[in-house]
Amino acid sequence: MKKTFTLIELLVVIAIIAILAGMLLPALNSARQRGYTARCTSNLKQFGVGNALYAQDYDDYMPNSEVPGMTKNYMRQIYPYVKDGGKPANFTTDTPCPVYICPADKTPLLSRYSYGYNALLEGKRISRLKSGICMADTRFKSSEGGYDLNGADDVSGSIYEEDPGNGYARRLVLRHNKTVNMLMTAGNVENGKKGKYKRKDIDKDFWNYP
Repeated sequence: MKKTFTLIELLVVIAIIAILAGMLLPALNSARQRGYTARCTSNLKQFGVGNALYAQDYDDYMPNSEVPGMTKNYMRQIYPYVKDGGKPANFTTDTPCPVYICPADKTPLLSRYSYGYNALLEGKRISRLKSGICMADTRFKSSEGGYDLNGADDVSGSIYEEDPGNGYARRLVLRHNKTVNMLMTAGNVENGKKGKYKRKDIDKDFWNYP
């Protein structure tokens, strides 16, 4: 005789499946976030290599930061050294460069920029740089323009921004499980928690430059 399931048995099976799904989903989400962090780290390392290659071609100098209305800004200057598809020039027609976008960034500027560059490195020789931050996860506002990372709040003293946060631009965005990825001037990538750097320490530790 063919056995049939009763309604109660079916409900029990559904309940068990729901419990297992509830246990697995956080683990899957955590794994996805780790993947985002790894991809973001890879992107920043590419920028580190690109900076070194750029400096070889330009007498040891770091790229420019941002010159409004001109092509001599960081994102365009570094493009030949990190390109992996897309273009950074025409915002309305060119396909975005994947390396410019953090996979955990839900709202990249103009759908193409997730990282900010330390503007104080402009005009510095790469071989003479002290230890400090070169690029990092950040958030921009299209109304402000530019792609630099130097946006610490002098009023609140905060150089960090939650994700999602209050919409402050040019801060270190804690995009990866309450941490931020940072490309250091030496070319390595650090993953740091909120509080590692303070606003009062910017001159000597945060934007450390010669």
